[in-house]
Amino acid sequence: MPGNEISMPCTSTTQMVKEKWAADIEDGTYSIGIDCAPKEMTVVTCRDGEVVEQPVTIYSRKVPMNEIRQRLLKNQEKYMRLQTDEQVDALSKDEAIKFLKQNQEHQFADMEITELRAKVKALQRNRHLVMWHDHGTILGQGYIFITVKVIYDTSVFFRKDEYSLNSTLNLQGTIEKPEVHVIGIASSSHEDQAALIPERVSCLRTLNSPIMTTAGIPINDTVRFFAGDGPARNFERGVQQGGTIRCGACGIQTSMTSDIAHALTLKWRTLQEQQDIIIAGKFGKMSTLKPFENLRKAELELELAQRGITFPKKTNKIELEANLLGLLSGFVRVPTLLLKDPCQTLQSINMDKYTILECEPLHDLKGHIHNLFVEVEEHFDTCVKTECITIIAHFMKKETKRACDYRHAAILILLCLLKHNKHSKVCTIFRTIVEISEIMYSSEEKRTPRSILRLYNLTWIHATACTDVFQKLKHLTQEKFYGAYFHALTSHAAQQYEVVCLKSINTENEERIFETAKRIASTTSNRKPEQVLPNMLLRLQAGAQKDRNALEEQNNSIRIAAAHLPCVENTAISKDMTRKYAFSWQAHLNRIAPYLEPGEGFWWREEKEGYEFFDGSDQPDIKVCGPTLLHFRNTFIEKLDLEKRKLFQKLVASTNLPAETIRIYDDSGYCTSVIDRDNFQHTNSGLCNVSLTEVESSIPAVVHVPSQHPQSSQPAVILSQHPQSSQPAVAVFSASSVLTASSSTFSASSVLTASSSTFSASSVLTASSSVFSASSVLTASSSTFSASSVHRE
Repeated sequence: MPGNEISMPCTSTTQMVKEKWAADIEDGTYSIGIDCAPKEMTVVTCRDGEVVEQPVTIYSRKVPMNEIRQRLLKNQEKYMRLQTDEQVDALSKDEAIKFLKQNQEHQFADMEITELRAKVKALQRNRHLVMWHDHGTILGQGYIFITVKVIYDTSVFFRKDEYSLNSTLNLQGTIEKPEVHVIGIASSSHEDQAALIPERVSCLRTLNSPIMTTAGIPINDTVRFFAGDGPARNFERGVQQGGTIRCGACGIQTSMTSDIAHALTLKWRTLQEQQDIIIAGKFGKMSTLKPFENLRKAELELELAQRGITFPKKTNKIELEANLLGLLSGFVRVPTLLLKDPCQTLQSINMDKYTILECEPLHDLKGHIHNLFVEVEEHFDTCVKTECITIIAHFMKKETKRACDYRHAAILILLCLLKHNKHSKVCTIFRTIVEISEIMYSSEEKRTPRSILRLYNLTWIHATACTDVFQKLKHLTQEKFYGAYFHALTSHAAQQYEVVCLKSINTENEERIFETAKRIASTTSNRKPEQVLPNMLLRLQAGAQKDRNALEEQNNSIRIAAAHLPCVENTAISKDMTRKYAFSWQAHLNRIAPYLEPGEGFWWREEKEGYEFFDGSDQPDIKVCGPTLLHFRNTFIEKLDLEKRKLFQKLVASTNLPAETIRIYDDSGYCTSVIDRDNFQHTNSGLCNVSLTEVESSIPAVVHVPSQHPQSSQPAVILSQHPQSSQPAVAVFSASSVLTASSSTFSASSVLTASSSTFSASSVLTASSSVFSASSVLTASSSTFSASSVHRE
């Protein structure tokens, strides 16, 4: 009978699917991109039993930046504030100031109401972008993926409590979904990857033009950060792969990454500084990947001469190359986006605010925890060794080890350690790395002055604990364990967190694109390179809109395991630790100088045995005394670092600090005096009784005199560094002591000669007790070194 029919779903026909795809491409929902960067390839086939080689031209695919911006705006518009000109002009002065304060804007004291409204308008209409790229292999062919995403910014987007349509919505995760910008056919070689630079630059130039919302409100976009793994960062910045320089941001040498004090005192190097260094001579202005490679002696002399450095004619080529490499400090060319025209300004391609971040949560946490698992087995206490090794062994058997699995395993080991010996150094290592992981994966709303201080303290404690426990490595080399992962976490993670939420620069969603692309290519294509790309690009966009937030699901599973951990208490650091690591402790205090400025009792207090910092979970996130929360919109890491250095020098003279000894350095990095705040004397720690030591002749800021244990046959070593040299000089002190002690000073009868940037020992200094103590300043007079005090770290 009519009306009793049963409707059954049926599979869409191929024609229907094609029509739907065509309609979605037509209205801009999806894009198949445009051809770019052609590459000549040879396809080998077998026809009639004969091998035939056929040349083909394969094109990469690029979705123009303006198309991506429009699509992101279409998807995000409902989450944006987007006040019209009339609505902004109706704001009172108090309302405008309240909005600015809520969004970490602090420079408006002298502004008129019209200026305040203009500032509010500019904030609400400017998004910031993060770029990422990486290389992988799909169906035997190398591909490079470049993505773009918007950083969640509360001045542009609603807060979670303001957007109430769906209380379970992860607003930050929704905003920060990456969009594929370029899929290029490229091997892992820099030459292939550099072929895409003109396409990237042409898109960056279009950022000058705003795009319009449906209501006609202009929206601007600024590329603010690059996030990626080590090789991608090095390529983007233009620094050497491997070699003696470990980090592109601070230029630390590979052999020095375990030296915490040295790492914390290095300055952040900007892309502008890099460009200035490279193009200071003739050959740096060449549009090649390695402009300084294989230069002849005459060319080296010309390059150095143009940089204001001359050498005698008898200087050999090896010495000239070494001096040039020292000047370049690990840079091999201008930043990659300037490669086609090294002398153009960053502003000309809209990249003057571009920062290449050196710490990326996914790879650095995963890599460092893996290194811990490899080395830590020898250091577990007997009572927990079997259980902890079982956890590690079970985890290591997994065929695919995800970053979330490493974090989960670290929590399980920590729970085991807390049950038996929570005060052990190994427990400290796992407690700090678990907390560091939690902060690095936390959302923007949890980024507060308290959590920033907490991360600074955690990374310093973790670094010192690792150097205490892993003095002798069994399975890994020193450079591997204390390499890129350790350095990024302990030196740069907190620096970056101070200006941007580290979850925003996490690249797990970007890395997951590779797995999705492999699945698409193997199941929905004919495997021909020229047809794989459009299909892959289209389906990646379609899948991204329907994809669940896997990162949030992983974090939820880890939170369940972490729920059994005790509450986070205030950080307590013993005075013994601050004496043992006096140089790195002062460098750490320099980095947290804004928290010391209010004085004792606000963010810290001194106790009999140490110092307590008020950064526990029961402490307020923000305090009226400051510091204020900073933001990447108006704060740059390098400028913030400089401001902290100036502030710390000011605090030394006027404020009580959580340290017993403070060293004063001049602008050139030379130590000019040592201040003993309490006129203390600790004979058991080997500390000299010095209240204020004025240095007769300046010495290098980086002077480390490791003390020699009485039962040790190893000599103490002084590592000093001349300001104009990138290589440390080494003087070795052995055990037959010609040094005499008089009250608080050591006078040396032996002679060290200083020549340019190196120190050589013409005679040997030794200590009668074989122990060098803390708070050290060495003074140079002519060719004779006398020690006012000697520092151990």
